[in-house]
Amino acid sequence: HADYARRFHAGGNWLTMELSSLALIACAFPEFRDAAAWRAYVIDKMQAELHTQIYPDSVQMELTTHYHWVTLRNYELLLGYLDTGGVPADAAFRTSVEGMWNYLAGVMRPDGHVLLNNDSDLDHQAPRLAVRAKRFNRPDWLHIATAGREGACPEGAPGRFYPWAGQAVFRSGWDADARWSFFDIGPWGIGHQHNDKLHFELAAYGRTLLTDSGRFAYDGAVARRFRKYACSAAGHNVILVDSFGQAPGPRMATEPLPEAACRIGGKFSYAAGDMDAFEKIEGTVRHRRAVLFLDPVWIVVDRIETNRPRTIESLWHFQPACTVRQDGCGAITTDAGAGNVRIVPAGLTADAAPIIFRGREGDRVQGWYSREYQQFVPTATLSVEQRLMGNATFAWVFVTAKGAVPAVTASLREPDAEAPEVTVDVTGLGRIVARIPIAPDAGAATANMERCK
Repeated sequence: HADYARRFHAGGNWLTMELSSLALIACAFPEFRDAAAWRAYVIDKMQAELHTQIYPDSVQMELTTHYHWVTLRNYELLLGYLDTGGVPADAAFRTSVEGMWNYLAGVMRPDGHVLLNNDSDLDHQAPRLAVRAKRFNRPDWLHIATAGREGACPEGAPGRFYPWAGQAVFRSGWDADARWSFFDIGPWGIGHQHNDKLHFELAAYGRTLLTDSGRFAYDGAVARRFRKYACSAAGHNVILVDSFGQAPGPRMATEPLPEAACRIGGKFSYAAGDMDAFEKIEGTVRHRRAVLFLDPVWIVVDRIETNRPRTIESLWHFQPACTVRQDGCGAITTDAGAGNVRIVPAGLTADAAPIIFRGREGDRVQGWYSREYQQFVPTATLSVEQRLMGNATFAWVFVTAKGAVPAVTASLREPDAEAPEVTVDVTGLGRIVARIPIAPDAGAATANMERCK
């Protein structure tokens, strides 16, 4: 078995599984003639994989938290085997393991689950993080894992930006009721990819509201029904163009995103990205998206740049526990005593056509959710179609509350085509006026809230 694992192993997260097992054999049976050579090979190869699989911001390059965890766990196993066998391990292993846990802590939702991105399950990592907090003497991790009940509050603004992975996480704090969002502006990933660039999701007051649809299954009956949907743009909170979704993008980042692509903290947080690869599209089209968070309000600005008329479809997928009803061209969740969201658009065309799908099958699957592998349930998905004759800019305002969400009005104007101005009035809260650049190089974002007196 050891000889086979030494000579025939895969790449990616599979490699870490197979080589950590080879390390187990080598450390458990030091009397084997080749045990020392096996250990040396594992150490050398796994050190190289720290650079082949892990970005400098500590994110595993498949860009799925589930396989990030798989890779991390196998590095932890390797360290355990080497320690038990009395074999010194390079400090880089321990540093990388700590960095990878720090990433999971940074993207963790307030309920203790991590991202459901690409081929992930909705993994509950808070208990595991609490154990590692003691092992690595990280009271900040304990604070995150216990939703602020224990440990020490992390320093600085609570949001996080991973410039190599291209992931921005905005949050109001580390407590159980915190408002939280995720925005993907990074590469496609080296494996287990979904066509989901510019995907946006959010959680507030103890539950997820907008979500990724999940991974469903890789083969078998469930995969035949849902695998294409799971991997496609249709299963994410993005935009379809002429009924087509995104095409695969660059697999890896060759450099980090510029600092201007994301701003965390202060009065508000901001991030922006773009996507110009779509399947079967004639001509040219680019989708730009910018997100601004001023607690408890998010503003998402979309700009479509095209050389011909297009029909576009904006999608917003709700978590299945949400009771959702249409509200004009937007939607609202209405669950008593729970976290809720109201979605209000601004700047849509006059012919914008909203519809909510639940459990649609056939040629255009829509409105399904998979929390874990082989599991699936129908869920509400808001779809809004528009006919564009050329370039167009529009916005979506998301206001969250526990219980009833207040009334909201929103408007968009473009004194500067590169940085539209969005005005939001929230009953009982106040008015927000925000300048939101649609590209990081279009100048600084600005936002202020005039609260009700």
